[in-house]
Amino acid sequence: MRYGVRRSRGFGCWLTTRLPRGAALGSAVMPEPLRYRFRVGCPAGRAFELWTESAGVWWPMGTHSVSGRGDSVLVIEPGPGGRIYEQAADGQQFSWGTVLAWQPPARLVCGPGAAGCG
Repeated sequence: MRYGVRRSRGFGCWLTTRLPRGAALGSAVMPEPLRYRFRVGCPAGRAFELWTESAGVWWPMGTHSVSGRGDSVLVIEPGPGGRIYEQAADGQQFSWGTVLAWQPPARLVCGPGAAGCG
């Protein structure tokens, strides 16, 4: 596996992701699930709350966006079946996926949405 390191905005921690062997960034190859593990200076429940409620703060929308619009923020609706989407400044929404598992503070599983986004 090849490793890439990217700094997460707003949380001041380093996250490591893995790409399949031979895959290039931006390729159509389906990567392995992203798994993040890091230490934060608060209880696990508060960290989960900040991670999910403040996704618009830490997500790098400038480089990782469905819409390509710089004025969008990422929104994660709580609970199984919750939507994951970009919300643009003008109110337009761009669907990303769905929350499959919501088990604060230990587990958040997301999947592609019914609209074919992933």
